[in-house]
Amino acid sequence: MILTYFIPFFLSLILSLIFTRVAITWSKRLNFMDVPGQISRKNHPQSTPLLGGTAVFCAFFSTLFLLLLTVFFLEDQMVRYIPDLTPFIRGSQKECKRLFFIFLGGSLVLLLGLKDDKNKEGMGPFMKLGILFLIALLLFYLNIRITLFIRTSILNYCLTFGWILFLTNSFNLLDNMDGLSAGTAVSCSLCMGIVSFVLGEYFITLYLLAFTGSLLGFLKYNFFGGRIFLGDSGALFIGYNLAVTAILESFFKQGKSPMFAVFIPVFIFAIPFYDTLSVVLIRLKNGKSIFRGDMNHFSHRLHRSGYSKRNAVVIIITLAFFISIVSLKLLHLRNQSLSFLYPLLLFLMTLIMLLGIELILKKMGRKITGSRTSQP
Repeated sequence: MILTYFIPFFLSLILSLIFTRVAITWSKRLNFMDVPGQISRKNHPQSTPLLGGTAVFCAFFSTLFLLLLTVFFLEDQMVRYIPDLTPFIRGSQKECKRLFFIFLGGSLVLLLGLKDDKNKEGMGPFMKLGILFLIALLLFYLNIRITLFIRTSILNYCLTFGWILFLTNSFNLLDNMDGLSAGTAVSCSLCMGIVSFVLGEYFITLYLLAFTGSLLGFLKYNFFGGRIFLGDSGALFIGYNLAVTAILESFFKQGKSPMFAVFIPVFIFAIPFYDTLSVVLIRLKNGKSIFRGDMNHFSHRLHRSGYSKRNAVVIIITLAFFISIVSLKLLHLRNQSLSFLYPLLLFLMTLIMLLGIELILKKMGRKITGSRTSQP
């Protein structure tokens, strides 16, 4: 059974490596480039291809499409020779319709980002808000929704829309250094995959591993050399896909996990939450629009303290993975008498802890820089 998980992962990884190379070539031909100097906060040394997100999107959904075709045409043979595949086949057949509309929503998000990448003025924030509102409404209609054990449709929709909106934009904001947004997404995807495997949601596990493979293939060209960027299209799609997957995944299962487990995604996405909330507060404090980009993100603050850009990215991804792994302890929290405020207080403490870690890291970075400059 374990071998089964490597099929979508490696297929997606190989396709991503191929599509990313193709995206680099076609970005140059179509002049889909991020030109340094056009925006003051962008200081990369040369014009860089911007179609990395399209490569991730194509690799991921091509993998799912090929797997679904295989299941459709070879179901009997697969079950006969590999009986362990039965739960995966049943899961793919059950989710086929919803997958199509997740793909449709992802396509709209990708096109939304491509417009921003091509035209730096892009769409206004309210136009983007409207499009995400309609996508969330479509998913809600297909029963892809957050409930939190609340039987109020309006509140359920508000939670679903808010979650998709926040995470979609958080990963876009996080895309400010090579490998940061995609690397954090790999961490989040793997941790959600662990939860789905433990709870027996095998199709979701395959889905997340295929997504992880598509991200890693892109990272080879992005983190190691910065030869291509995700662009707004890729960062928005990554946030959208993870937001929807977190809704699809049943973190609470009677007899397998406690009710508190529904809060695990909040901890898994603690870094995007922290980065977004902190940069919004800084912009408000400085009297600037929260929609206007700047260089006050978590990664920028670490970089200004003396860390190299690559080290800042590695530190943040490591923190994201560590918090995600620790949050899995909620799967084993059996004290049902605890209030729902308990995990929320834990999350607040996590954000405060991240602030403390940032202050410590910045102090260490300044000391290291100071010792270097003082050497003869």
